[in-house]
Amino acid sequence: MSTFKSNFPTRAQITNVFGVIVFIVFTWSLYRMTWFLPSWLKGSIQDVLTTSSFVMVFALFESLIILGTLLLFAFLLPVKVYRDTFVPTSTTLLTILACFSVYLLQSKVDIIYQLELRELVLYPILILVAVIILVFLLSLIFNRFESPARIISSIAERMTVFLYIYLPLSILSILILLISLVF
Repeated sequence: MSTFKSNFPTRAQITNVFGVIVFIVFTWSLYRMTWFLPSWLKGSIQDVLTTSSFVMVFALFESLIILGTLLLFAFLLPVKVYRDTFVPTSTTLLTILACFSVYLLQSKVDIIYQLELRELVLYPILILVAVIILVFLLSLIFNRFESPARIISSIAERMTVFLYIYLPLSILSILILLISLVF
């Protein structure tokens, strides 16, 4: 019988995957923020700092929610399926979902406004089922072929450097928001 802790990936695996998440979410947030920056510059410096801080703090919370979802998958799915290949499977899954999100949700956002209520309920359920099937397929591939798994894990390990950049930026953003609330 497995214990509660044995279902979760190691701290190093979680850190590697969190580095990938932070890279994707924060880089996309900063990219999107630059589109709106010229209109923000019409306001005061305090307004620009506060709005930028909101973007950074939201990106941090979004990253933590994504990590929590992946850890929930690791806890609920069988150990051999997901935890043993947590880093390469999660990294590949995140890359696929980021590409899907950028293409569909960001470039064709008007499609969402045309959906009916039942479609708004059904599509997230279908996406969740597709993600779980994709996790099983990716785990199968990475359990069978170790070379791609090692390469992807190596890339994910290198992405932890973004934790040293974006997390202090998030803490600074939280401080800016707290100061802006006081003054």
